[in-house]
Amino acid sequence: MRTYVLFLAGLAGCSGSGTTPDPEGCAGWGAPQSIAEVVDRMDRLPERTIPCMIESIDRPLDVMAVASVFSAQPGTWYSPRFFLFTEGLVISVVPDGPGAHLLELGEWVDPGRTTLKGELVFPLEEGTPDPFGHLGYGDGSTCGQCHFGEEATDVELAFISEAIAPTLGSRVPLDDVWDEAQACNEELEPERCGILRAVMGANDVNDATFPTP
Repeated sequence: MRTYVLFLAGLAGCSGSGTTPDPEGCAGWGAPQSIAEVVDRMDRLPERTIPCMIESIDRPLDVMAVASVFSAQPGTWYSPRFFLFTEGLVISVVPDGPGAHLLELGEWVDPGRTTLKGELVFPLEEGTPDPFGHLGYGDGSTCGQCHFGEEATDVELAFISEAIAPTLGSRVPLDDVWDEAQACNEELEPERCGILRAVMGANDVNDATFPTP
């Protein structure tokens, strides 16, 4: 078992980038660098939703959009899977489909190679969110079915495994995503529009690449 320090007992003290957020709004909360910071933030945001969490991250936001049906969060050109990057964390979301209720989290352990995996399932239950309990699978986690080299940590159901970069051929240009975000009908597709617009913001995004070792 690998020892990996998570400050879950002191979540109330997490503050992300050290900014002073507006308690009435979703924006301006800084760039989370760990799973613990995301969990803490979800407890304090005015809305416990995926769009509000995305909106809370500092801008400009590093984004990679991919159309890949072979993943836990299948994405299409119309509704791509998004990888959102901070220095210490990879967050993935998808606007619709079977993975749209998930906020997947990868905290870098060995940048470009391995991450600590977490996942929040929405709508969230009452109380502090559990980023690991949903992932249990046999003696490991569901992530270990695709991400090899899984290692246990000193936190129950928290595992470290390889990070998998999407294939370059699956990338969706952010200009196309911006067009989708603007054209989307919020009355017909509120959830999809909410995530598309939360990711794209005011088009203050950088077309990022998946980190390499």
